[in-house]
Amino acid sequence: MEQKVSVTGCSNMPKRRRDPGVSTAAFEASTACLLEAAMTGNTPRVKKLCALAIETPDTDIQPGHDAVLRAAAAAGHVEAVQVLCKAAVRCPRLGIRPGDGVLAAAAGEGHVAVVTFLVNMAQALPRFGIFVDDAGLEAACLAAVRGHEAVVEVLCAAAVAVPELGIRCGTPTRNLLFDAAAAGRLGVVQHVSQCAAAHPDLFTDLPVWRSRAFSAAAVNGHVEVVRFFCSLARVAPELGLRLQHWQAGVGADGQTQVARLLCGVAVAHPELGIHPAGENNTLLVEAAKHGHDELVYFLCETANAFPALGLDPAVGCNKPLRTAAKAGHLGVARALCCAAKVFPDLGIEIGSVLKNAVMAAAMNGHTPVVQYLCDAATQLPRLCPHLMVCAKAALAEAVNQCNDELVLLLCAHPCLRLRRRVAAARPKAQPADLRADWFVARAACLL
Repeated sequence: MEQKVSVTGCSNMPKRRRDPGVSTAAFEASTACLLEAAMTGNTPRVKKLCALAIETPDTDIQPGHDAVLRAAAAAGHVEAVQVLCKAAVRCPRLGIRPGDGVLAAAAGEGHVAVVTFLVNMAQALPRFGIFVDDAGLEAACLAAVRGHEAVVEVLCAAAVAVPELGIRCGTPTRNLLFDAAAAGRLGVVQHVSQCAAAHPDLFTDLPVWRSRAFSAAAVNGHVEVVRFFCSLARVAPELGLRLQHWQAGVGADGQTQVARLLCGVAVAHPELGIHPAGENNTLLVEAAKHGHDELVYFLCETANAFPALGLDPAVGCNKPLRTAAKAGHLGVARALCCAAKVFPDLGIEIGSVLKNAVMAAAMNGHTPVVQYLCDAATQLPRLCPHLMVCAKAALAEAVNQCNDELVLLLCAHPCLRLRRRVAAARPKAQPADLRADWFVARAACLL
């Protein structure tokens, strides 16, 4: 049977064409016809088919089919929804269930009129269980993620005005504010924050979830939402909003704009307790580990301008540079070396990472990183006080890893000054077996 996707937004509810083998009369008295009418908003046909199902118990029409009412709600056809719900009240035998995902279908598509009708129906007829099992929170979160602020306002207002519906805005496992912040819906975040301030009883563990919402917005790069939380923490310190636990995610995802904002806030408002460095300079190390060179260089600039923030590019024996070298991030290596040249007070050294870089290059093929580090160390001797020792150790590691490309690169590089000795030690005829090159390189290391 051929199918096509409905244009009403119900991608999971296929609209079926009538089978050529089925007569028109049979189709017009079937569940498929009712589903089509509900999805297209043909209220008169919906009303006619529901009446036929009520008057003729043995008919093939099934208004209680799971997809019918949800299709009408998701498409925003409030009149069709009203007809089906009235049929559910008039004839329970039809099996129409207004509480079976109908609210979430309407809220997810932003249909305020349908949501409002279902809220009123739940208040008048609680037996249908429209808001059971945190259905209200599920619908509100779905609307928040998709940016349907008006739907969220209706559900929050219902939670406040009609407490007997049992609508919650936050449970131990899910929170409306967190979902809205993670999706970057600023308007929804502002409205829910106002609701939370006025009615904290609708939420569970509100201070914890408020801090988690800030972290989620920061990690996902929602600058305006992060700015809102910073303002909230500044004007309402009694809320207990902690602007923490964001460094690892922001660094790993390379959220440079968020880092700029939070570093600026940390400088302007130290009382907020924002620590951009994080524990063990997590922000900088994670940014280097995942290859975000723009963020790394910005953090180096910030570390030089504002030492009080605790950002240290040379932390842990140059861990950021070692991490970038091991991962083969040439851009980060360039950024750190450039920062070492421009900001000498940062204490970034290259020699301490050469051996680790070669080890990583031998296993993962990061030869360009090794070459760049050797070039930088040669051009800026102060970055590598013990260049010869480090370079020889790196060469020995390359020999142990049997990486001929790196061995030849290091032997020929000015940092080792071994080019003449290696050339003199090599036999004039190139052997077929490359092992001779390894012995020559190993001998050169020992000279």
